[in-house]
Amino acid sequence: MFGPSLVAVIGRVKTTHTVRQWINGDTRPGEVSRLQLALAVTELILETEHDLSIIKAWMCGMNRRLGDRSPALVIATDTLRTARPDVIAAARSFLAESVY
Repeated sequence: MFGPSLVAVIGRVKTTHTVRQWINGDTRPGEVSRLQLALAVTELILETEHDLSIIKAWMCGMNRRLGDRSPALVIATDTLRTARPDVIAAARSFLAESVY
């Protein structure tokens, strides 16, 4: 859904070649945890928002609740202990603002 380039950013790797290796099961725990967080947030948003392009835009776009950083960048650069609650809260806020 996000494509290899965005997955590489989230997983904190420099090339999409590594992403292709992950598809074959060659991962490390930190990479898996970051990808699992991205998946969990995506599934949370999918419960309400079914347009995948909107979800991708949300994941890549600046977010005021995350200090004007994108959720993907927060997942990639912050410790998982801080990224997890921050990104989940930002996703819930997005959903709350999206409901009319």
